[in-house]
Amino acid sequence: MIDHDALFKAVIAEFFLEFLQLFFPDLAADLDPASIVEKEQEIMTDIKGGQTNRVDLIREVKVDNEPSLVLILVEPQSYDDKNFSKRLFRYVSRLYDKYDLPVFPVAVLSYASPKAKAPNSFQVGIRNYKTISFNYETIQLNQLDWQEYADKPNPIASAFLAKMPVKKKERVKLKLVALTKLTELGLNPAQQRLLTGFIDTYLDLNFKEEVKFAEELSKIEGEKKEAVMELTTSWERKGIIQGKREGIKEGIIEGKREGEINLLVKQLTRRYGPLTSAEESGVQGLEQEQLEGLAEAILDFQSREEFTIWLDKAQS
Repeated sequence: MIDHDALFKAVIAEFFLEFLQLFFPDLAADLDPASIVEKEQEIMTDIKGGQTNRVDLIREVKVDNEPSLVLILVEPQSYDDKNFSKRLFRYVSRLYDKYDLPVFPVAVLSYASPKAKAPNSFQVGIRNYKTISFNYETIQLNQLDWQEYADKPNPIASAFLAKMPVKKKERVKLKLVALTKLTELGLNPAQQRLLTGFIDTYLDLNFKEEVKFAEELSKIEGEKKEAVMELTTSWERKGIIQGKREGIKEGIIEGKREGEINLLVKQLTRRYGPLTSAEESGVQGLEQEQLEGLAEAILDFQSREEFTIWLDKAQS
């Protein structure tokens, strides 16, 4: 099972300053990048609830116009938690008590639903007397428009695109935009792998979408296309190419019909063993619309017999 919080924290920790520059540019502009210090992990125990949580992302920073240091707490959240505001208040209270410094809390809400705007405050009081009023910043990804972030030269923007709402017909375009942006940011290989893995996790294309992605990629010119190809690990991971770079170059990357047929034959061979000459000839004789139908149907076949029945019907 994917540890969503850990994945988000890894990306934000690596690109902490870029995270602030993207979502809190005024604060980032007054922050001394050299002053960023990683604080030790804090273990927060909920005595009443009997739960223990680890607060991993705490950074101490210095703002140019203020003599004091500021702690910035980033708490990714991958599910809708009704007690989250109370829990975050307790985190911040304990951090403030320990360090005696202002705390700037940010909640990264990465869940897909609910889509209603999440709360960003917590209050305690009796009747009309508000004795505690706690506020925090929220970044609710399912409320953001991916097109507003697509052109931003920021690694966090490129990664978080994968968790923003997107129409089904735009998924291929979105992934191509996200990966293309990564190639323009001057990142080292380890950083590229981290972000590519994040994007692949949250924007996992099906077989038909992968073929469409490759067709769109083939329209890009020169070095940029090669750079995106180097980032595209999902083909190998999903068995579409089986790790053969020659399959990419000779097949779907060129956007040719033969490449699509080659991919389908490889996928069928991987599942059912070598095809007979009649089966392979049958696939090669399919019309483009039928090829697209087979690309979807192959994911549902439970046996070779189901494939041969489908092929017979397609040829009749």
